Amino acid sequence: MSAWIWTVVLVAAAWLTNWGADHLVGPFQKVRRRWGLTGVGGACLIGIFTGSPEYTTNSVSALRGVSDIGLGNMLGANIFSIPLVITVGWLAQRFGPVERTEDGRPLLHLEHATITVLTVPYLGIVALVGLLTLPAGWRGLQPIDGWIMLGAYLAFLVQGLLRGRGESHRERWTARGIAMALLGVGALGLGAYLIVRSTEQIANALGISHLVGGLFLAGLASIVPEALKTWKLVRAGQATAGATSVIPDNAVTMTLGFLPLALVGTAIEDFRLYCVNLAAAFLLAAVFAVVTYTGSRERGIDLREVLWLDGICVAWVGVVGWLIATGQIQQG
Repeated sequence: MSAWIWTVVLVAAAWLTNWGADHLVGPFQKVRRRWGLTGVGGACLIGIFTGSPEYTTNSVSALRGVSDIGLGNMLGANIFSIPLVITVGWLAQRFGPVERTEDGRPLLHLEHATITVLTVPYLGIVALVGLLTLPAGWRGLQPIDGWIMLGAYLAFLVQGLLRGRGESHRERWTARGIAMALLGVGALGLGAYLIVRSTEQIANALGISHLVGGLFLAGLASIVPEALKTWKLVRAGQATAGATSVIPDNAVTMTLGFLPLALVGTAIEDFRLYCVNLAAAFLLAAVFAVVTYTGSRERGIDLREVLWLDGICVAWVGVVGWLIATGQIQQG
C-alpha cells in the first residue's frame, strides 16, 4: 500500500480512537459527579480515558517491536497538545458562552487550581522523566523506570482527587451505556493498532525514522480526541473541564504511556532529538502555567497568550525541521 493510502488509514484510526474515548468518558463523567469532583479534580480522573489513545498506541508499538514510534508519540502528543487544545478552547469560547477581559477581548477562563493541582505536578513528572532517562548511566527507558513512572502517576491522580472535591450527585447507570463503553475499549485497541501500523508504513515510505514518524504522525493522531472534546466542552460552558484536561492527559501519556515502552526496554537512538523534545514539553507546560496565572485578573487566557503557546510550538517544529534538513537526526 502506498503512503497516501496509509495516511487515509491513519485519519480513520484517529477517528476510531476518538469514538472509543468518547464512549469511555461518559461513564467516568458519572463517577466524577457521584464523587463530587470539581472540574479540575474530574479532569484528573477523566484523563485516564481521554489520554487512552496515547498509551494504547504506545502499548501496541511496544508489542510490535517498534518502540521508537511509541516514544515519538509520547513526546509529540505532549508537545502538540497544549497549544492545540488551548487554541481550540479559545476559538470555541468565541462561539459559546463568552467571557471578556475589561477591554473587551474574548477570554478563556480557567480555575486557578489548574496551576497548583495539575500543571505544577505535571512539570514534576516531565522533570522526573528527564532524571530517569538523560544521565549517561541511566540513559534509555528501562523496566524500573516504568514502575517509578506508574507510581508518579498514582501520586498525581490521588492528589488531584483529594484536592478537587466538591458536592456529590446521584447518577443512574444503564446497560446500554455499559455496553457502549465496552465497545469503546475495542475501538481504542483497534484504532491504536492502526495508528502504529500506518505510522510505521508512512515512515518507511518517506524514509524517515520511526521516532520522527511517531512525533508528527502518531503524536498528532493521538491528540485528535482531546481537541474535539475540548471544543465540545468549552462550547457547552465547561471551559475548565475542557481546556485544562490536556494537562492530566499529558500526565497519563508521560506515565502510563511510558510504562509499556520501559517494560520492553527502549533505547534512545537519537539523543539530541530526544533532549529537544523533552525540553519543549517542559517549556510549554511551564509557559501554560505562567499565562494561566498572569493572563488576567480572572486567571484566564486571551488571544495574545494563546499565540505565545502556538509560537513556541512553531519554533519547536522549526528546530526539528532544521535538524532533519541538516542531517543531524538519524533517519530510517
